[in-house]
Amino acid sequence: MILIINKKEEFVPPNSVQMFQDIYTSVNSLSKSLGEKLSICKSELIEQFSILACGRRRYGIDLPVSVLIGSNKIDIKKEADTNQVKEVEKTPYKIKDSDWGPIRLNISKDSMEATITGFDSKLYETMELNKDWFIQELARLNITNGIQEDYLNKIQTAIEKKENLDGFVVATGTPGDPASDPYLNPIDPNPSQEEETQTVYDTQQGEDLLVNNLVPIDSGKKPEETTKSIRLRQQKRIVQANDKVAKIEYKTPATCSINIFSESIPLEPPSVPEGISLDENFKVLQDGTVIALKNGLITFDEKCTSLTLSEVFSYKGDINLQTGDVIFNGDVNIEGSVDEGS
Repeated sequence: MILIINKKEEFVPPNSVQMFQDIYTSVNSLSKSLGEKLSICKSELIEQFSILACGRRRYGIDLPVSVLIGSNKIDIKKEADTNQVKEVEKTPYKIKDSDWGPIRLNISKDSMEATITGFDSKLYETMELNKDWFIQELARLNITNGIQEDYLNKIQTAIEKKENLDGFVVATGTPGDPASDPYLNPIDPNPSQEEETQTVYDTQQGEDLLVNNLVPIDSGKKPEETTKSIRLRQQKRIVQANDKVAKIEYKTPATCSINIFSESIPLEPPSVPEGISLDENFKVLQDGTVIALKNGLITFDEKCTSLTLSEVFSYKGDINLQTGDVIFNGDVNIEGSVDEGS
């Protein structure tokens, strides 16, 4: 979405603060309703357009219509760079020392709050202070979000009484909402191949029974249907060390916080959020991917919020009277057939 302000006479400091507030409030509301991360570009947008106006993209080739624009400034040196648009590295906005004017502010480390500090009461003798002047000063410092009317009214009252303004909060950012309802999304080890039909047996009690007896032997289903049903309902499979087995995702994604400079700040979820249970045989990467630390049989619970790994004995071949029974204190994976009576 591109916002173009045509009436320049309307773009004056007292109006601009409210204008930016309305814009960012609307975008933040839309972001929450869509469940998607939305942000507003200002100077970054101009930089992107400058990069786009070179090579093949100068003529609109490989460009979406939304960024097909004209530019009278073309860098011929970038003509050869036609492969891809390099992402512009964004750095958090900071007020320069040369930008400060009659008042100074203390900006929190995360740029979510601004407080007046070091106010010189002599300003009452040299300047005509009022709320409109204060709004204009904030706009000049690029503070465009979180300027609440309550803050301005308190400052206006203090100005009328010619009181010291130190300690007055002038703006607070808009906090985002953390992600909720986490779950484990299983990662298919062979997404391009058809699911193999492996049968998992439990021999801990000395009996060769289908795991938890989820599907009776005389269910009337075809063997391949029975095997697949067991695997899907149990959500078990054999994995090797360092295999990617799942990814932590959320039914309700997080929304970004917006600081006083109207910059989006992503909320970083914990590595293992509350509600997710993993045993010591797994490691969670920064992007939420869960990897197994050793070979074994992984098991998801029904809600896909818990994951465990147990040692497993794998045997390639058939089990019959000639091979003898399998005796193992744990899960057994037979890559073959099991004869009756074995």
